[in-house]
Amino acid sequence: MKKQIIPVVVAAIINQKNQFLLTKRSEIDEEDSQSYQDFWQLPGGSVEFGEKPEETLHREMKEELGTQVNIISLLPKIFTEIRQNWQGVFIVYL
Repeated sequence: MKKQIIPVVVAAIINQKNQFLLTKRSEIDEEDSQSYQDFWQLPGGSVEFGEKPEETLHREMKEELGTQVNIISLLPKIFTEIRQNWQGVFIVYL
């Protein structure tokens, strides 16, 4: 049985004046037949080797949104998403 790598993904709940930011997924996920293209999601991305999750969050917000964010807190729950041939562990920040 081939070992699967389970990515760690960080996501941001961005709240400004009681409005929350979602991003619309545009790419097709080749590993998942339910590609989730055109689904709304929290902005974020995968932790790269050598990065701390907070560094990943800052990098992803700069890449995806062109902005810097202030981390207020870490949500006290780790989320796991399992799809057909993919599983991810999600760390969410406010």
